[in-house]
Amino acid sequence: MENRKGTRIYIEKRPPQFFPIFHFLFSIFLISAGCGAPGDPVPPSPPVPVAIQDLAADQAGDGVQLAFTLPSNSISGEKLPATPAVEILRGTVKPDGSADAKSFRVVYTIPGALVESYRADGRVRFTDPIAPEETKSHPGVTVAYAVRTLSRCAFILFRLPSLPWRLASPSQRSN
Repeated sequence: MENRKGTRIYIEKRPPQFFPIFHFLFSIFLISAGCGAPGDPVPPSPPVPVAIQDLAADQAGDGVQLAFTLPSNSISGEKLPATPAVEILRGTVKPDGSADAKSFRVVYTIPGALVESYRADGRVRFTDPIAPEETKSHPGVTVAYAVRTLSRCAFILFRLPSLPWRLASPSQRSN
């Protein structure tokens, strides 16, 4: 190379740069090695409470009292970190006597912090008041109940046996 005056420019040769090359190759190795865990990465999952098994219903005045034992363990056998919230659902029954899954609606939600106020003798007891107008407009209709627990991080649905409950007007109850 020459400058404008025609004299040659002397450029020193630099020693080879091993550190950037080593750094680049080491980065490629780390990226291709992964995290070291076999298989695909799996996100952590919230604890899922076991299903409620002992749902029972009794008539209580103009309503239906539901009683059940709230789970204290997850499906993996670990103790639940907090009391789960509970949703009470009411639906109708098909003519063949089975519950109509599409008809279920949330009647009430008990937050996890308030579940203790519904406990009696180790069981959660909730009374679903049914308006007298409803029993008059649909006398003799059978309804079904289901209970599901909600985890803290996600909604967890459980398939439970629903209990049919026959709505009766006060005059029909005395018979």
